[in-house]
Amino acid sequence: MSSLNFNIFNIIILAGIIQGLIFGFFLLAPKRYSKGNLYLAMTVFSLTLNNIMYLPFTLGFDKIYPALDAIYLPFELLIIPSFFFFVNHYLDYRNERKTKLLLLFPFLFYSLFYIFDTFNLLVFNGNLMPKNFKNNFIDFEEFFTLSYSFVLIFLILRKIKIYEKENSIYAIEKVKAKTKWLKDILFLGYVICLFWLGIIVSIGKNFSTDLYYILWICISFLIYWISYTASSNYALLIERKNIRNEILLGNQKTESKQKKHLDDGNTIFSQFESYIQKSYTNPNLSIDITSKELGISNNYLSQIISQKSIKFNSYLNSFRIEAAKKMLNDKAFSKYTIVAIGLEAGFNSKASFYRAFKAQTGTTPLEYRKSTEEQVSFS
Repeated sequence: MSSLNFNIFNIIILAGIIQGLIFGFFLLAPKRYSKGNLYLAMTVFSLTLNNIMYLPFTLGFDKIYPALDAIYLPFELLIIPSFFFFVNHYLDYRNERKTKLLLLFPFLFYSLFYIFDTFNLLVFNGNLMPKNFKNNFIDFEEFFTLSYSFVLIFLILRKIKIYEKENSIYAIEKVKAKTKWLKDILFLGYVICLFWLGIIVSIGKNFSTDLYYILWICISFLIYWISYTASSNYALLIERKNIRNEILLGNQKTESKQKKHLDDGNTIFSQFESYIQKSYTNPNLSIDITSKELGISNNYLSQIISQKSIKFNSYLNSFRIEAAKKMLNDKAFSKYTIVAIGLEAGFNSKASFYRAFKAQTGTTPLEYRKSTEEQVSFS
């Protein structure tokens, strides 16, 4: 065992593998299981198993147990398809069965080849397949995997662009998923693929295969990043959808009152009040959008609300803060995070929510929730 190659790089790779396995099983736990978490777990497991396939090589086990060279499955062909399924689900697109089979076919096809190769090596000592054919096939598989990954990343980015275009206008009925973090991960995926291509070209020029260490470490980093970023954003989206459903149910009860208020409104200011009351959950709402909806100019609306000694942003945030306070006071919303509540109240970030809430109430949302819980416990 003294010939094993333990170093800082192998420790990082091993830590990434342990992290991936723990997190993957955590996502599949009964209390957390969902289709989105299933696809996310598939992505994390694919990244993890891909590094596991190379772990004997990095540690030097292949020199002690040569038979380990015969055990291999191309899990790199599962990484991008699994993430494709996750993104589709995250953006509320349906994963068709035909699409799933098409994207998983390369992994299944090459897996059959490697299973046959393992059987050939262990049972027939490699005599059933010419060595040149096997080497050429493996080289082709590596180039195919790279090309396949590039194409799928492009298709995912294209789908994200379509989603952003379709949801460019705010709608109360639908929670718009955040997409910047997706594009950041895909950009890193592109960088890793380009580096992988560089390694293949370098090896062709007789450069050291130690460059693969950087690739495996990048994959370990990707495991950490996806584990935290994807799971937290997906959980936040689910929370926001649940909160939105409860808000919509509450709005249905007061819809008739709001309609009556709109019908009775004989002044522009009453129409303005009604519109803000109906639209304050839109994080992009501005005085420009409001004036266009009311059919008047921006300057004219500014004059009208200034006569009432009202500032547009302060007035708008007052509705949002009241909505947030109502949710923070309600036991039905105690299971949701403060960030999700703030976003569903209409704020576009945690920072803007905390800043506006403290400016109006003199306390933070967290302190407000704690004080409310303490009042309930004492009563």
